[in-house]
Amino acid sequence: MDQNELLQQTLAQLRAAGKTIETLAASLPQPAIEIPTPQFGQAKSTLTDPYSTHAATLLAQISPLVQARRSEIATYFYNNLRNESELILHQLTSEELEHLKEMQMRYLEKLMSPKLSAIQHKETALQAGARHDAVSLPPEELTLAYQVYRHAIYLHIPELTTDYPEVAQIIEQRLNQDLGWQLMGTMQALEARNHHLKLLSEQIASHINRDDLLADVLESLRELPGIVGASVAAFAGENRLFCEKAVGLVLHGQECTLDSNRLLRDEPLLQAWREERPIWLNSVTREVEDSCMLADAQQLGIRSYAIIPVRDTNEAPTLLLIVYSEWPGFFLTQDKKFYFETLARSLSQQVNHIETAYHHHFANLTLQERQHYRTLLDEGKVEMVYQPIVDPRTHQVIKLESLARLIDEDDKVIAPYFFLAAFGTNQLLALFEQGLQQACTTLLDLHNQGETQIGISINLPTEAFNHPQVLYRIYATVHSFNLPPHKIALEILESGALDEGKAIQGIKKLKEHGFSIVMDDVGSGESSMLRMKNLPLDEIKVDQGFVRPLLNQLDHLDYVDTLVRLAENINLFCVVEGVEDENIVDMISTLGSAYLQGYGIAKPLPKHQLLDWIRQYQATAQETIDMKKGYQPKTLYGWYARHLKRARLIMDALPNNVDLLNFDIAAHWEQCPMTNGLGEMGFKGHPIEETHQMFHDVVGELRQKLEEGQEPMQLKKQLAQVLQIMRQQIEDHHREQTQENT
Repeated sequence: MDQNELLQQTLAQLRAAGKTIETLAASLPQPAIEIPTPQFGQAKSTLTDPYSTHAATLLAQISPLVQARRSEIATYFYNNLRNESELILHQLTSEELEHLKEMQMRYLEKLMSPKLSAIQHKETALQAGARHDAVSLPPEELTLAYQVYRHAIYLHIPELTTDYPEVAQIIEQRLNQDLGWQLMGTMQALEARNHHLKLLSEQIASHINRDDLLADVLESLRELPGIVGASVAAFAGENRLFCEKAVGLVLHGQECTLDSNRLLRDEPLLQAWREERPIWLNSVTREVEDSCMLADAQQLGIRSYAIIPVRDTNEAPTLLLIVYSEWPGFFLTQDKKFYFETLARSLSQQVNHIETAYHHHFANLTLQERQHYRTLLDEGKVEMVYQPIVDPRTHQVIKLESLARLIDEDDKVIAPYFFLAAFGTNQLLALFEQGLQQACTTLLDLHNQGETQIGISINLPTEAFNHPQVLYRIYATVHSFNLPPHKIALEILESGALDEGKAIQGIKKLKEHGFSIVMDDVGSGESSMLRMKNLPLDEIKVDQGFVRPLLNQLDHLDYVDTLVRLAENINLFCVVEGVEDENIVDMISTLGSAYLQGYGIAKPLPKHQLLDWIRQYQATAQETIDMKKGYQPKTLYGWYARHLKRARLIMDALPNNVDLLNFDIAAHWEQCPMTNGLGEMGFKGHPIEETHQMFHDVVGELRQKLEEGQEPMQLKKQLAQVLQIMRQQIEDHHREQTQENT
């Protein structure tokens, strides 16, 4: 809305308020003079420009009168305000009211000053309108107050109509402009607040980290005119308040933990929590009983505050949003209450969404636990452990993934499942930098003891790409240890929070310094394939969500194999995570070129155990590796994986590369080494042996069926059906074994 439209709205409000003004005027003490009636929209040509040199000369004549009678005008004005205006004045202390009168007198002098220009007047009036919005004076009340103001001026300077009629006309124009611009200022403040709410709601919906969400909301609130601080808190039980986060000037900040005795004097917080509704305190001076808190409020300049519950999915309070204003009466109007209640609803929805979306990944924490974990981080109570990543075909340790733990009292180890839920961007970056220091120390020690083939990887928060100084410190840290950067792999999470534009630029800089870039949890997000294409990666890690269920859901192996083959085809290294036992180790090893990580290889190890484990593992490597045979499966699961690989080769060859297949060898199941493998594993005579023979029979018939012109898709379907039968038999066998062991 432009200024002309705002001014037209202003004039319309003035006209609409006419009857109310007349009613009010009739109840006021009437001066013994006739007050000029302002004529809105009067032709400009009939009026003196109220900011001209001529107007200044005329106004200079009454300056002594204004100076001498300004106090009586201000007193009359405040004694005769009614309705909402009187309620607002009631929020003030006597000192604040005297200060307000002094401001009003200065405003009157400025309004009638010969030196006042139109630009200065407009700027001053817009600011006054914004102040009226801050103290919750409605536009219609401002219009009524204007009439009281006119009466006060003419009552105490009657010479205006008797001796200075042209000056009175100039004053009327200035008063008219003043009211219009003040109303414009209140409207602009309202529009700005509505716009701020829209942007803040969009910002809230984009967050996936609870800590960052709360921090950003509080910081954004502090940008709102009239707000000097904000905090979030909750009750630990009903006798203790725990404050999680605060910005700006607050009465309930992170340092504030109220016990039951203090809470008896801080009833509004308990009332909002117990009654599950907002509490609006529009006069700290009149409504806060705690003398200590009142003294703090006066020192900080806090004049009002609001407490709005943030609710869980059951509509019960889970947090209290506390917002502080420098203005008394700030929260009186319905539009401000609507603003903060709408904000609290948006915040509730997103907090609940985040906690629901990530409850499988992270623990639900109390505010005490969240702050305790952040305190441990601040105190440097971080200890890195290391999980080996190996090549199963050569028994070589390729690298170690460094994983963070927090150390609590009595050396209690806290896993990421618990503490990561408490961390926002600042904490995640601090955790990374502490972890990188320890990881470099560990890697340097291993290299000094001869294990120079080993690298190390560490999780780089995606937030780092928004902080270029963090990327620079990575290089500076590694350089300070005199380590080759290519031995450091930085793992980034495949998540929706990744800003690809910034990530691409950051990754390029890191790669220029020699670092390897790994995308973690590939397959868990919707954009994995596209990001593998767009980002300059060196390696991918297959999400363990595909791997852990393999023993009960063998069809997941198809997805794992697809990702492993994709990595091979685009020249990326591939690590499969979540390899939890020897059967899964055997399956993934049979697939081909993937490296392995998981408890089936080793659990995360403290630094002092690494060297012994590495040397013991590598000592078990085969003295000679038969490249003709490659990796040979050792379990029924590896045996199935080999069939899956064979079936893939055949399916990929159909229909255009059939000449690459040796049907004669594939057709004779008696000559298949996998047949002997079944016998060695104790499955001779088992139904699965018959399925194995069926596999060879289908392959043996392929040539004839192709020569007969049978559709390739039908052949693929038959082969897939055999694999499905094979999977079902192995899963049934696994369930039987599990029941027997139970």
